[in-house]
Amino acid sequence: MITLNALKNELDNGVSKLGLPLGIVSKIEGAMYKVVTCTENELGIWPESQFELAQTYCADVINTGQTRFYTDVAEISEMLKHPCFLNIQLRAYIGTPIFNAGKIWGTLNYSSRRPRGDNYAEKEIEFLDYQARRVENLIAGHSVF
Repeated sequence: MITLNALKNELDNGVSKLGLPLGIVSKIEGAMYKVVTCTENELGIWPESQFELAQTYCADVINTGQTRFYTDVAEISEMLKHPCFLNIQLRAYIGTPIFNAGKIWGTLNYSSRRPRGDNYAEKEIEFLDYQARRVENLIAGHSVF
């Protein structure tokens, strides 16, 4: 319980700093994307929600093992048919991998149905990477996740 509260606090902090209202800590299990915790939202995404990984923007994070971001998916022609855009119209996104025991465990990501006016600044990407390391420390050794 304490760890979930700490994860939620991290997400609230990220929402404030990045200006994107939906924050998620996800766990990847095979081809499935499981929401461990998230900020309150009106998109029907809640803790324990599960999706096929390929239906999420986080699939690219998992496939590359790197931070990925979009300021406006609607302006990227090859993304217009992405299931995440088609199903819930997420336009702005930034996500990074979470590692546990040297392997990708999940993602830390933020998104919005509104496009982001500016590109992500280097300090915001560094903040996300720093925050991911904090999340890794919180989940380390907790088999409940």
